[in-house]
Amino acid sequence: MLIDDDKMFNFLNKRIVEKMQVFDQITMFENAKSALDDIPHKTPEYILLDLMMPVMNGFQFLDELEKLPSALTKSIKVVVLTSSLMEEDYNKSMQYQNVIAFLSKPLDTEKIKRYIH
Repeated sequence: MLIDDDKMFNFLNKRIVEKMQVFDQITMFENAKSALDDIPHKTPEYILLDLMMPVMNGFQFLDELEKLPSALTKSIKVVVLTSSLMEEDYNKSMQYQNVIAFLSKPLDTEKIKRYIH
């Protein structure tokens, strides 16, 4: 699952992940709220999450994700993919149980392949 309000980043990230050929399906959302609503219906293995978005930002998404039943979310791995270079964003992100990485944009296969198997 790719969550970024920027259509271009979603498109480029989808292409990069497709080239890795490790997922059967890739869904894209420009709104974290819509993505959150979709999780009970199609629970993703991985989520690439932008932090700075309107409607619901990445931290709000992560807060709400933690409120969902653990049986639903325990296998979800979140990779924060952001333009933020702030140490406080990194530290806050890494406190969430589902977050496995904090990467800076733009995504490339070298950055992501050590986290996605």
